[in-house]
Amino acid sequence: MEEIALRVEEAIRDFIDEKARGLVEADVIVRLEKTTERVNVVIDVRLRGGVTGGALDIDTLLRDSVNVGKRKFEELICKYAKGTT
Repeated sequence: MEEIALRVEEAIRDFIDEKARGLVEADVIVRLEKTTERVNVVIDVRLRGGVTGGALDIDTLLRDSVNVGKRKFEELICKYAKGTT
């Protein structure tokens, strides 16, 4: 499970780096909480930087980065369930 969290975090960081092109610094925390019936994923993304002039829509970047993390988690958890990770 720890490997899944690390890979989700990496996917989010890569996405932010690609989209923000060094305009922001990102803190990304991904935590998986496993219960007997489910796995909860907690994604915390914090951005810092001086973005002016509308060159980068921070709200969209945050929303899209969480969606990237969600998709990566879904991909990896399916592989994990099948025993292929």
